[in-house]
Amino acid sequence: MSILHSGRLALVAGPEERQDREAKGPWWAVSVARYAFAVPYVEAARVLDVAAGTGYGLELLARLAHSVIGVDRDVHALRSTPGDGRRIALIHADACRLPLASEGFDVVISFETIEHLDCRPAFVAELARVLKSGGLCILSTPNARHTEPIDGRPRNPFHKHEYLPSELREELSRAFAEVELLGQKLDAGIVVSPFFDDQLRLMRQGLRSRSRVVLWRLLNRLPSFLQDPLARLLWGHAFEVQPGDFVISRAGVEEAPVLVALCRSPRGGPLA
Repeated sequence: MSILHSGRLALVAGPEERQDREAKGPWWAVSVARYAFAVPYVEAARVLDVAAGTGYGLELLARLAHSVIGVDRDVHALRSTPGDGRRIALIHADACRLPLASEGFDVVISFETIEHLDCRPAFVAELARVLKSGGLCILSTPNARHTEPIDGRPRNPFHKHEYLPSELREELSRAFAEVELLGQKLDAGIVVSPFFDDQLRLMRQGLRSRSRVVLWRLLNRLPSFLQDPLARLLWGHAFEVQPGDFVISRAGVEEAPVLVALCRSPRGGPLA
């Protein structure tokens, strides 16, 4: 049974969010797009965000959630997180040993975390343990088919392991009876991706694609007030990607840069 929320989400940013987006660039946009995707699932829910980082996603979740707890092992990140003591609370903890009661949350979220860990089975077991029966766990991680580890070793030095779709499904299915994999990627209307690895792929696709990448890099050196008008003239879209430029769907999961898993029905007892 599919558990994908219907419809494509649009994130409406206020003035401060727009300024923050401009300061943080495409990695911020791709991350916020995941939180925007999660928001419809958290209405009136008790939500746990594991590895919440600096917490920009917590405020998005708190707009609809009953309450949100953000967990991170980085004390410096937590100090800059907007906890308000009422709907948003913060906990300094290890993701593989959560100091939280079992079955305490309706929705558990952890984006771009599992690939950083040595204790991956324990981490997944903890996500399942703290999730209520009938709850939803939303997890994301880079797709190894896209990132192309060398001899099994991720090229990103901060990653311990990157999953193929089949591997991620197997890992998550040890703790959850229902696992649905989706893919996150840029909308097809974005002509040139701002991400370096994507641009390397475009450079291998012929003269037209190489020319677009060269133009993008030239625009990247121009003052910001010139970038959007020129990008719209050349390609029909803004120069800076925004959260709404990313799509999370069932289509093209195998090749998507990021895998997004929707997991239900946590299995009881220790993992085999």
